[in-house]
Order: sequence, then C-alpha cells, then structure tokens
Amino acid sequence: MKRQLAILIPAYNESQVIARCLHSIVHTGIAPEDVYVVDDGSTDGTASVVLATTAVAQLTVANGGKASAIRSGLSEFKLPERYHYIGILDADSALDPDYLEAVEGAIKRFPDAALICGAPRSDPHNWLTAYRAVEYAICLGIYREAQSLTGTINVAPGCASVYKADVLATLDLDGGTLVEDMDLTTQLQRQGERIVYVPAMRVYTQDPRTISDYIGQVSRWYRGLWQVVRRHRLMRHRQPIDLECMLLVGEGLLFSIVVLLLPLWLWLTPRITVFSWAMDQAFFFAMTAVVAIREGRLDILRSYPRYIIPRMINAFLFVWTFFAERRGLKKAWFNVARYEVQ
Repeated sequence: MKRQLAILIPAYNESQVIARCLHSIVHTGIAPEDVYVVDDGSTDGTASVVLATTAVAQLTVANGGKASAIRSGLSEFKLPERYHYIGILDADSALDPDYLEAVEGAIKRFPDAALICGAPRSDPHNWLTAYRAVEYAICLGIYREAQSLTGTINVAPGCASVYKADVLATLDLDGGTLVEDMDLTTQLQRQGERIVYVPAMRVYTQDPRTISDYIGQVSRWYRGLWQVVRRHRLMRHRQPIDLECMLLVGEGLLFSIVVLLLPLWLWLTPRITVFSWAMDQAFFFAMTAVVAIREGRLDILRSYPRYIIPRMINAFLFVWTFFAERRGLKKAWFNVARYEVQ
C-alpha cells in the first residue's frame, strides 16, 4: 500500500544547514522513514551530518546537479511507486511547524492538483536578506495569489513544492535549464495540470547575504527564465501561461529599461521622473512597512534605505541576461554560500 507523503532533499555541500532542515521536518510530524536525502557528491561531510542527525534514508551519487539528484532519488528509492505525493525541499530549508497540517489540508481541498506550491520566507540575517523578505511578500501576496486564481502559476519554488508522485514521474528532469523548478512547473502547465498555491505551507530558507552571492543567484534565475521561455516556446502558444509570461516579461523589461535610463528621463522630463520615482518609492516603502509589521521584524523597515541597491541590480541583470542568453554566453550553476542562521 502506498504511503501518503515522501520528502526528497537533494544536497550538495550542505553540512552547515541540513541538520536544521531534517530536525524541522521531523518536528512537523513527518516520520524519518519518509525522508530521503540524495547527497550530490558533497565534499564537506554532508553525508556524515545526515547520518548523525536522524534515521533518514540517504543516497550518495556523483555530482550531476540538482535535477539529476532528484531523478536519482525518485528512481533509487522508487518513490513514485511507494507514495502518493512527493515534497521536494532544499537542504537550507526549515519547515514551519504547521507545514504537514497545511499539506494534508491542501491534498483534501485540491485532490486534482498535480502540484501544490508553498510559501518561502527569508531567514533573517542582514539588510540583503531583509530585502528578499519584502520581495517574497510582494511576489506571493500579489502575483502568486492572482496566478493561483487564474491557473497561471509560472514557477513553484524549489524549496517548497509538493508533487503528485505519478505525475512527477512523467516529467523531464533533463531539461538542461538553470531553473529546474520553473521548468517542471511549465511542463505541468503545458500538460494542462492544475497547480495551486497554499500560503500556509511556509518554508524558511536562506538567501544571499553578500552582493556577490546575490548577483550570482539572480543571474542564474534570470538566465534560467530565458532558457525556459525558449525551451517551451512561451508567449508563442495560446495557453493562459503564455499570456502570463508575456505580461511578466514585458513588465520586467519595461521596468528595467526605465530604471537603467533614469538619468536620461531625469534630464528630459525632470518633474515627471521625480514624481514617478517618488510614487514607486512610496509604494515600496508601504509594502516594506506591511511586511515588517506582519513578520514582527524591525530590521526589514530599518534596512529600507539600502533596498535601492538590489533593485538596481535586478534591473541591470534582467536586461543583461536576456542578451547573454541570445548570444549564447557560457552559463553555469551557482551555489549561494551557506552560513549559520541567527
């Protein structure tokens, strides 16, 4: 008889964080025998930490990347044959205590959903992770809620996704993109599967603490976006996901170009530019205040003056990665450096 839920964790050099991840999983009520770790050729003793932490199943494979590790875990542990649902987590994730209850409630409420998306929250560390907390809140509270209602979720976070096991087994895990989570989500959209968002499935995750790590991560995300757009010919079909992608990409490019050309606009139309920039800052400050109050984190509000830095970086990288992909510049996976959680 199949069991309800398995947790699969691909891990590469995660010795600093994986113990916290495993403890948080077991604390939700998920049995250790339903947790599976694929050590993707780690060189920092990740496997030893897993063995010393809790009695979960572990598989060590050659370093082939996250998608390859997921595929190996599904195959070697025979998860699609043994479970109804498979949750995929990143090793730096920590589940909210009510995570399992939220998943079980979602399964009952949406029995036809092939993919259930959770809600990532940023671990507090410094001003840059505080900014990411605001980004998550805007993305999830505005875009993701609307996407869930319209059936146009374009990416299920790799750190907080639960798949129907038999559907996951049919997906192509060799897409060759830098964003396997968006690739898998788009495959499900193309198949007409239902994807839902459940805000109560909260997962706390590490985010970049340095500008160099932030640039590396965002570059990978944006280059992966353009790869998925090309691979699945997004914006060229008549599914709702194509229109959603067109709107998001168009908005991203327009905002980025406006930001990068700000000195020109300031010279040509100073009053309009200053007014528009003030309105943008007022909105972002209001969102920052809401997030700070909701999460009880004064550091989010205190760090607001620095948020212009990552926003400018985002604008530049969105445009640069577009041309980098069109020109076929070399691309590579980027791993954010792990650190102790405060």
